Amino acid sequence: MIKANILIAEDDPVAGELLKSILTSGEFETTLVDNGKKALDHYMHNKVDVIIIDMHMPVMDGRQLISELRKIDAPVTIIVETEDQSPATIIDIMKMGVSDYIIKPVGAEKLIFKVHNAIDLAHLKQNKMALEKERQMRMEKQLDWNVMKERITARSYDRFDKTLFGSLKASFTQGAGMGSLISLLSLIKKQIKQADGNYLVKKDLMDLVFNNALSAQKALNAITEISNMLDAEIELEKEPVQKVYELALALPDKLAKQLSIKSQNVKFNEANYDNIAKQLLVNLEFIQKAFEELTLNAMKFSLPKSTIYIFSSCTSDRFYISFMSEPDTSLTGDEGIPREYEKLIFEPFFRLVKFVFEEYNTLDFGLGLTMVEKIIRKNHGKITLSSVTDNSNMDNIQNKRKINFEIALPLVEASVET
Repeated sequence: MIKANILIAEDDPVAGELLKSILTSGEFETTLVDNGKKALDHYMHNKVDVIIIDMHMPVMDGRQLISELRKIDAPVTIIVETEDQSPATIIDIMKMGVSDYIIKPVGAEKLIFKVHNAIDLAHLKQNKMALEKERQMRMEKQLDWNVMKERITARSYDRFDKTLFGSLKASFTQGAGMGSLISLLSLIKKQIKQADGNYLVKKDLMDLVFNNALSAQKALNAITEISNMLDAEIELEKEPVQKVYELALALPDKLAKQLSIKSQNVKFNEANYDNIAKQLLVNLEFIQKAFEELTLNAMKFSLPKSTIYIFSSCTSDRFYISFMSEPDTSLTGDEGIPREYEKLIFEPFFRLVKFVFEEYNTLDFGLGLTMVEKIIRKNHGKITLSSVTDNSNMDNIQNKRKINFEIALPLVEASVET
């Protein structure tokens, strides 16, 4: 595991060495400097996750250092050291936009706890910045619709057809259900015996047939349900943005069992939409299905012990929510999802891998993302897939390439109560 990098700006050598000793024992990479100018120079040339800043230093004090970091919009988390415990001082410190503060002298357990929290916040900032940069680049590229059309139509249809039919073959021959059922029936045909006009079959073989027939029936029922849902007219109602956002907030608890398979977790950026005057015209049941499918998709194709980030924001006319994950390149290849597949991924039965994820209790027929795309369209929204490259200097992850599904839902005027 790559260690987090902590920078300590403290001019008192005794206090500085104490902090460094505690954090080094906590398995962090730690650097100690004795003034703000050295701290700023170190940050500009090295990977830093968290900066612990003493307010009173020579050359450049803590306030000046924080101000310089804000000028360059540094996506770094700041913890301030202070000896003053007065409420006025603490409020003044927090107004500078820092993450947290520690009172000197600080205990080892409390320091490590606060640093771990700061690292989590740093990763959220880092990923959100990468997402916003990618979104801006995508918007600039999409100004020329001809370029977009060329990218879509220039794909190799032979390659697409080969992948499509290869995926269909994998879907119907792997895993419990249809594939195993066909194999079992072939095995029974070879071993079956006749007696008095009846077939004699071993009980364990027939038990397997019954179990796999049940799995096949469940698969068929689910495919039928998806098909019916895609064809149905759904009722849309005006709902508060916060209510839709809370569907996303509930995902970690609802999908806890699936998250435990690879020891993954879900994190959100800080957001509250209670004060948004406009509303969303949506069907909550279907939006929830879409959110769950995107999260499950991220789980299946992400690295073990990785984090799935869910970012959201509002503009004057749209609500955005993104599902960002770190792809397991052993499944998806070095590129994650190649650019020419960014539209194809929503096609029915299109799959990037042939592996079946039976433990997630989902259907790997290449219909999940098709369902999501149709749901979002029925809710008058849009979903896009993109690969996000994180080039920040504070990246602790194994893979800089991330996969991002972003949903944009239009905001409408709220209902007028009479």
